[in-house]
Amino acid sequence: MRTNVLFAFIGPRKFKFKKLEYLTEELILSRIEELKFQGFDQIRIPGGSSKDESHYSGVFVFKYDKDFKQMFFLGVPYNSIFWKENGSNGHTKKQDETYLQTACREVFEETGYHTEESDLILVFNYFIPDRKDNRKNHTKNFYVCDTFTGNLHNFEGANLIDKETAAPIWIPVKLFKKVLYYGHQKALIKVIENLSGISADYYYALCNL
Repeated sequence: MRTNVLFAFIGPRKFKFKKLEYLTEELILSRIEELKFQGFDQIRIPGGSSKDESHYSGVFVFKYDKDFKQMFFLGVPYNSIFWKENGSNGHTKKQDETYLQTACREVFEETGYHTEESDLILVFNYFIPDRKDNRKNHTKNFYVCDTFTGNLHNFEGANLIDKETAAPIWIPVKLFKKVLYYGHQKALIKVIENLSGISADYYYALCNL
């Protein structure tokens, strides 16, 4: 089931439609600066690690608006030092999660959206030495998805599940590329290449990045 993506223009500062709300770039940048004062110093994609930390799964959640011919991605404000001071969240992670199970769980926890494994498309992955044992590999997986159900998180402050993220923000792709965490930039390039080949609409929304 796909969400309704019909927009209504309601003024110079905000776009709004039935289930999602998009802020203007001015408000997005203002919100990002505000969140920095709260400790959320990065914009990342929804994602996280498995319980044993053997793999990471991240998801580029996106929507294309036909009326404005724009692509939007979901950015998650992230506190980059939280895990160093508090450790990794473990109370919601399950033992022996697959890559896709981790991806779906993290999307729900960090955004409020439900995604199905069958709707996630792997666009990029690579391996790095494990943080605790460099004889082992840690797998990084990046998926893309525009199919989801549920309600987007809109709380203030930290996510109560693990407190390392804040409520997500829909960001137009040009701005998303500028503010996205450097560690996800290489994967974003792969996502853009993948989506650009799907349709002419996607191509023209992404070709000037």
